[in-house]
Amino acid sequence: MPYIIMKRNDIPDGTLQVLDMEPNESQRNLTVDPPGQTKYVNAAENDTVVTTVLGGGEEVMHRSADGLAAWILTNINDGTGAAGTGTFTIAVAAPILAGDTVTVGAQLFTAVAGARTSGSNDFSIASGTDPGIATDLAAAINDPANGLAQPGGLSNLVTAVPAAAVVTVTANMDGAAGNLVLATSNAGGFSPVGMAGGVDAGPVATADANGGADAVLALFAFGDLTAAAGTLTLGDINGALLGGAAITAAQLPDVLNLLAGAKYEVPRGVQIADGGGVWNVQPAVGAVDGPGFVEASNRALFLNDGLPLSFVIGELAAYRDSAFVYAGVAGDPNGEAVVVYNDDGTLFTP
Repeated sequence: MPYIIMKRNDIPDGTLQVLDMEPNESQRNLTVDPPGQTKYVNAAENDTVVTTVLGGGEEVMHRSADGLAAWILTNINDGTGAAGTGTFTIAVAAPILAGDTVTVGAQLFTAVAGARTSGSNDFSIASGTDPGIATDLAAAINDPANGLAQPGGLSNLVTAVPAAAVVTVTANMDGAAGNLVLATSNAGGFSPVGMAGGVDAGPVATADANGGADAVLALFAFGDLTAAAGTLTLGDINGALLGGAAITAAQLPDVLNLLAGAKYEVPRGVQIADGGGVWNVQPAVGAVDGPGFVEASNRALFLNDGLPLSFVIGELAAYRDSAFVYAGVAGDPNGEAVVVYNDDGTLFTP
């Protein structure tokens, strides 16, 4: 969805409302119309976050906080994490026989003479070649029907990539927990090298969360009547963040929604890092008593005729005008109230 973002900081929440985009919330047909686009345009929240370190070394929220810096602290880490890797090296000359096993973490895979069966945690040695067996073993490890799928429908714990006789196994998430044991009943035939190199990330430093949030707000010149708003693309936002923090493409909608006025809350006492300095938000984001967005705190926009018309000749056009008047002050350069963005953070044009 597009995003209407408040640029000025001198307009109180609940003041500017866009009423000329259909469907209007108060007039829509509840049976056939989507949720209304009538909405107040509120400024992005950005409380200064303050954390404290407890006696056991845990870093927790010293007080509750809402907004962008709080979101940064609880949704992205300092980028120091790394994924563990390990290998199996195939050698048919060992020899390799049906019934041989390899183990990835807690999951056992068994060699079979015929074709492998998805969901049976087996792999085929029928090719009789090092590359052929490596390819089939990697396919078995990657098969989501086998035992390495994560709970809740998430991706497999690992990804296996064959190259000639070697199968490289890489954890799909950063952290020491991804350093899985690789084992076999036939050391000569599969030569496992256990997974290593998985490193847990640390939290974004509190000062960097606050400074990075301010730098993101500066991208669209929030509160600055003399500068024009810039873009809010993934690259722009990651260029503004500090302390190794970076968002993913999947997180960009959350950031844009927050900047458009959605409310994100982090309660007092939420853990940011555990006693070992590992980024570990508890309760987790979205959990009961944990950080999260307040439902329906920002209303969606739709790319129907209403948005472009409002943008060009309607209420949005007036709010975007550099001579927009609020509280009796007219004619300020770039005194527009709002900026409209596309889904990718580029400036909206009809």
